[in-house]
Amino acid sequence: MRCMSSYAVFWRNGGIAFHGRLELDLHGLWLHGGEPGHELQVDVPFDDIVGVERDAQTAIGSCQAIRVQTRHAGNLLIASSGGGGSLGEIQETVCGAIGG
Repeated sequence: MRCMSSYAVFWRNGGIAFHGRLELDLHGLWLHGGEPGHELQVDVPFDDIVGVERDAQTAIGSCQAIRVQTRHAGNLLIASSGGGGSLGEIQETVCGAIGG
């Protein structure tokens, strides 16, 4: 894995979807985004991730998403705002990092 990769994404952990960026490094994934005054950051170390899955029904709005299952942050839906190829790269990188 490269030292740091960054992607434009939408993500949701339950309620509303946020737009921002996902950063991957050697230790985990980091989600940053929201609107001014309503920013959110979610830090997920790779050792907290228990699974990653993608199917045709998993989406945020009209964007296909992956489901990242974690021990502490619950289920995160992540969709790429940069196209489906980026989503596949995110999934492959996270799966490789967790040994899945």
